[in-house]
Amino acid sequence: MLNKRFWLGMLVIALVFGMTVVGCDDGSTDTVEKAPEEKTVAERWWIWVDNTSSTAVTYSVDNNDVCAITIAGTPETTEYRWKTNVRYSYTGKKDTPYIYKFEAWTQNGERTVNAQYYDGGGSGPYLDKVININNTRTTYEIKGEPLPKDEVSSLQFQSSDLLGTFYIKIISITESEQRPQKLTITGIGSKYGHWMEPAVIMDTDWNIVAINRGSLVTDGTLTFYLWEYEDEENYWNNAGKYLICISIWGENIGGHYIYTGGKTFDYGDMNQYTYTFTKNGSYTINFNQFEDFSGVLLLF
Repeated sequence: MLNKRFWLGMLVIALVFGMTVVGCDDGSTDTVEKAPEEKTVAERWWIWVDNTSSTAVTYSVDNNDVCAITIAGTPETTEYRWKTNVRYSYTGKKDTPYIYKFEAWTQNGERTVNAQYYDGGGSGPYLDKVININNTRTTYEIKGEPLPKDEVSSLQFQSSDLLGTFYIKIISITESEQRPQKLTITGIGSKYGHWMEPAVIMDTDWNIVAINRGSLVTDGTLTFYLWEYEDEENYWNNAGKYLICISIWGENIGGHYIYTGGKTFDYGDMNQYTYTFTKNGSYTINFNQFEDFSGVLLLF
């Protein structure tokens, strides 16, 4: 009996010790995910396919870091080009714009590719640039908008509306030294998301000087950045007095709105509605400072 008690006691001690060791993991194991920049080029590529997609995608990365992407199955319509894509991971910093430089070409023929560099884990905003590629190896450069969060993101190549093979070689993803002007509009009203069509910044002669690239309203707040109207590859960074017009569509709201400073809109005296911009500025305006002017003037 004494012998049995002795071994039973030893077993309990061993179990307690084992549980203590398991419970004291200090995180120093190899299960910690490496940052994208610590991985090889091949390791940074991965596939995403929507579960309703009629297409399939495969890829391979050669010794020269060229990623060959093949779309098979039944092609999607242009509207659903995003459903099948191959992605290249990178670490992004909040409020920082990046320049995405890569080569792209097809095995044969032409195709359109959505090069999307941010999607917020599927919750938006969806930031991208549409490019058209052919069988000539060409270098492309996308000057992106500042990212909304600190997080691992991905540069996605969406092209499931056409079968076949195309090629991508990432050259660099670097921080941009330039910063665009930032405009935030609060108090839009609904907890649900709305889509904002292009906003326009105009001088007092109603000449458009700057636009945004569309944005998503979340929790009643809209944030967007301004780009040159004549050259959408460059940020707009002028100072002076300008008119602001926005277009928002969604649940319980929809139309064109102009900044009036909370005043009643009067088409006969537009100069009273200007807003002062400064270089490298960041501005926050409540939505109650805008008036609906849908139908007064067709700008969009």
